[in-house]
Amino acid sequence: MTSTSGLRFGTSGLRDTVERMTDLECYVATRGFLDYLSSINKFTSNMKVPIAGDLRPSTRRIRRAVALAIRDSGGIVDDQSLASSPALCLYALNRGIPSIMVTGSHIPADRNGIKFTMPDGEVMKSDESEILNCIESQRKKLPLLFSNDGKFLPEIEKEAERLLWHSEELRSADFEYCERYISFFGKCLSEIKMFFYQHSAVGRSAVTNIFSALSAELFASPKSDDFVPIDTESVSKNTLDIFRKVMDEEGIDIGITTDGDSDRPLLVYRELDGTITHLTGDILGLLSVIALRHFGVKINSVVVPISANDAIQKKLESEGISVHATKIGSPYVIAEMNKEIANGKNSVAWESNGGFILGTDIFLNGSKLRALPTRDSMLPLILTLSYAKYIGKSIYQIVSELPMRFTAADLIKNFPNEKGRAVIESLTHERLKRVLHNAGLITSIQNINYLDGVRILFENGEVMHFRPSGNAPEFRCYAVADSKKRAEEIVEFGLKKVIPLLIED
Repeated sequence: MTSTSGLRFGTSGLRDTVERMTDLECYVATRGFLDYLSSINKFTSNMKVPIAGDLRPSTRRIRRAVALAIRDSGGIVDDQSLASSPALCLYALNRGIPSIMVTGSHIPADRNGIKFTMPDGEVMKSDESEILNCIESQRKKLPLLFSNDGKFLPEIEKEAERLLWHSEELRSADFEYCERYISFFGKCLSEIKMFFYQHSAVGRSAVTNIFSALSAELFASPKSDDFVPIDTESVSKNTLDIFRKVMDEEGIDIGITTDGDSDRPLLVYRELDGTITHLTGDILGLLSVIALRHFGVKINSVVVPISANDAIQKKLESEGISVHATKIGSPYVIAEMNKEIANGKNSVAWESNGGFILGTDIFLNGSKLRALPTRDSMLPLILTLSYAKYIGKSIYQIVSELPMRFTAADLIKNFPNEKGRAVIESLTHERLKRVLHNAGLITSIQNINYLDGVRILFENGEVMHFRPSGNAPEFRCYAVADSKKRAEEIVEFGLKKVIPLLIED
């Protein structure tokens, strides 16, 4: 993470505990971001700045601080209330203005975040240091708005609250986002019955509107009043059990949901033997590219994080599509995708959490779908399901035709980032060999990649990858193998056997 004495940049946006995200810190961070934009001529006085937030208990308070900072910077607050991250980004990009989303994404409710978007797309890693400098400059000239504990003074809190929208009804950002897909895809999901797990996803109403308009037969769960953290990259047994129960009871073969700010999708499906499982985000992205090409959209370059399933390379490179791997996080994959586009390639990108990034406009049956260079959950779900319907195959059948490579991922919670970075920095080739041998692993190492964490390729083709989270105090382990069971075994071995030895060694 990149940090100051205040909030810290994770893989995408500022993240921290709710306690540390005081009114003061959120206010000064927003002032600093807008100062940075002003310095590069991307923010001016009286410019509208749309904001929105997810359904965490702390989000409205943080939105108040963001709104007041926008006003005090000379901007006009355009509160889009409970819009999803991709909906807010689309709304701002359509108008050439910056936007600010308050969300902790998929992580638990005791943490939250602020995601800044520039008038032309996401904040890149190259922007972060200057934004942090501007934040620190703002910290030195704070107005008298706060008590000693960083909270707004009571009269200031009331003033900030008046800047926010006081209804949960869909606003312009959500309507434009829904219309984007409804007008482009038409009735492409007719006769497809699916379960939608709404939980506390902020985009749940928009998802219902989109899939219903695409003629899907949607069976939706009740909305949750409590925040439910859904990690689409490390899907919990509890989440799958919810899908399994409803899909078995209702005789449904497809299930969908998103994470908290609705930019990461989850597609659940029934296998041939009736087992309910989920499609990993990296394979969902692969199927989206296959669908695009099937529908006549030319794609000759893709960008994915290094943690992605190597089935992507095996499948796409055999068809002449170049595959580029980057560090984990949307700023990295977007930066590489933009390079490919600048070099004349028709490039798309996605992350292992399933968030799909459309870098250029695409055309289908005379209609245009505008680029949306940020994580999006709807496009990969719609593409994959409409492709399956069009060719008359189940998701299980389509997946069975891909190279048989499987990924798994899990994590250790409450693992301080500093400790995680220290573990990674200590992993020389010789130390890794010693620790793996002591853990009981006898397979020889073929290659070690230090691009983001430590990714170990063994001579038998299996992969074990360790990396501290960029967003929360967690330490993740990823694996790739020729069977799902074996990938899960590698992750369990890594978390329970290897990491404890790395800490002790």
